[in-house]
Amino acid sequence: MADSNVTKPQKKKLRTMALSVLLSIIVWFMVMSLTNPTITVTLTNLKVRFVGEATLRDRSLTVTGRENIPPLSVTVTGNRGDLMNYMDDIYIQVDLSNITDAGTYSLAGKPMIPTTRIGVERENYGDITVNAEKIISKEVKVEVTPTGVPNDKLVRADVKNPVVEISGAESEINEVDGARAFENWQDIKEGTAKLEYMLVNASGSPITENETIESPRSEIEVENKIYNAVTLPIDVKLSDGLSEGYELDNSAPDPDSVKVGIEDGASAPERLTVTIPTIESGEKEFKIDKAEGIYIPEDSAAVKINVNAHEKPIDNDMNTEN
Repeated sequence: MADSNVTKPQKKKLRTMALSVLLSIIVWFMVMSLTNPTITVTLTNLKVRFVGEATLRDRSLTVTGRENIPPLSVTVTGNRGDLMNYMDDIYIQVDLSNITDAGTYSLAGKPMIPTTRIGVERENYGDITVNAEKIISKEVKVEVTPTGVPNDKLVRADVKNPVVEISGAESEINEVDGARAFENWQDIKEGTAKLEYMLVNASGSPITENETIESPRSEIEVENKIYNAVTLPIDVKLSDGLSEGYELDNSAPDPDSVKVGIEDGASAPERLTVTIPTIESGEKEFKIDKAEGIYIPEDSAAVKINVNAHEKPIDNDMNTEN
């Protein structure tokens, strides 16, 4: 005999609830299939990440030309939500550990997917060209250039330990001809300062882009000294030994004056002097004689002189008496 405790209205209510749950489940699956469908998309311009670079460095090798690798893309399949969440984390991995010598190599890439819910349908690229170069070292001298200095001032910036060692790919190191640091007048104070330097090529232009160059230190220390600036004319004379038998013939220096620095409290001489140690004819460079309390910048320390001299006439009266 049927359970008389369950009335017809109650049975109807239970059937209605069960039907509602079933419909809710169906609607949920329909919504999920519509809002998070399985799709296939092509991802372009994927990043390339190298593994085995430490092994390569142990062999004194490094990779160059990364920017020359063409755009890489893969076609993947997965739920829209997964693709939206992980598409930025998908990249192409290239293993460098089998490279043993410098040269150009064609290596296979491997798509790296952060979840198994996304599958690779197609790899839209072939082998990846990789350049391996020898790592070499080089020493370069850092020169300091003060900028914005007033006309009535000169700054002497003596670099402590001016030579820095750099290392990197051979092609990039060979482009480096020197190093330069700039010091703005607004920041210059008497005493020690630290400056960052930049590498320059043979024409003096900064090397703004490189992939591999490294150095143990990115700064140099300079000792600054500030001078009052004056422009002084230059006289030319023969050395004491030559002046006994020769006289100069209008050997004017080029330039005929230079800008020099005078220490505070020191008096400036009226003129500077260049002493000629040889009478070989022709244009040559000669250093300006040092003077106490005077700073002559390195780029002004020498002048060009076209040396012309003649022998002094012999005193016949003195020879007759002898």
